[in-house]
Amino acid sequence: MKYVDTFVRWLLAILMFAVTFLTFYQIIMRFVFNNASSWSEEATRFLFVWASFIAAGIGIKEHIHIGIDAVVNMLPANMRKGIEILVYAGIGCFGGWLSYSCIGLMEKTAKQLSPALKYPKSWIYAAVFAFGVLCIICAAYEIINKFKLREGEEQ
Repeated sequence: MKYVDTFVRWLLAILMFAVTFLTFYQIIMRFVFNNASSWSEEATRFLFVWASFIAAGIGIKEHIHIGIDAVVNMLPANMRKGIEILVYAGIGCFGGWLSYSCIGLMEKTAKQLSPALKYPKSWIYAAVFAFGVLCIICAAYEIINKFKLREGEEQ
């Protein structure tokens, strides 16, 4: 998981750098040279979609998504662990369903080209597929960690 985590974080950093650079480029071209480029706006949008889904996937591993802890924290530790495993199993199933469903959408949009870049629109939907796979990986990692924890330990 260490290598996957490092790769995903570097990918996210590169995507965010590219979004920042292209946005800056777009502003300079539009306001300084009075010549806005359509390709950079579209590329920024594509990269931002990818960065959003990758960051959401990282959020599963980092436990930063919204959760309802009030009820769960009142339960005994062994029940809490079971519910957390159930939640992560649900996240993994959702990721599997999302990835599986996205394959058909990617096939349908593979021949549709984006207006400015002329890239297949399926590349945008591939971000959803990647998010689903990341959900599966992170949920499996969290479930394995829950089983490794001894009774009464907190993560």
